[in-house]
Amino acid sequence: MNLEIVIFILISIIIISYDLAKRIVPDRIIIPSTIILWSVALFFEKSLLELGMLTLVATIIFVGLLATPFAFGGGDLRYLLFCIPLLDIKSFAWFFLLAGALQAALLLFLQKRRYAFVPTMFAATLLAHFYADSLWQFVGVET
Repeated sequence: MNLEIVIFILISIIIISYDLAKRIVPDRIIIPSTIILWSVALFFEKSLLELGMLTLVATIIFVGLLATPFAFGGGDLRYLLFCIPLLDIKSFAWFFLLAGALQAALLLFLQKRRYAFVPTMFAATLLAHFYADSLWQFVGVET
């Protein structure tokens, strides 16, 4: 397990506990953590162009979703920016698909209209990070 994943998991556990308890993503945790995770990613393997492109696309998608009343908040967007260093071009689409599907399944299972989105994004990030290639092969796309 590389340093990015360890940082991501440890910080996510703290943020998820806040999100579940208080429905907030604390800036004092997410902003410095995002800077640290991005710095580690840039130092070890990612390019600034790739991270920037994924951030731009994710922000456009998420800002469009923010227009949906009571669906997402700014903390969810900041957490998404925290997730981006673990994603690449191949896993990015799977992240959004899995996050939406998992959140919908969770809402149906809990029979609620709203629920914290950070735990779902956490799970979707890890699933997309580790299984994107297998998922693409499953749907018949060569990677």
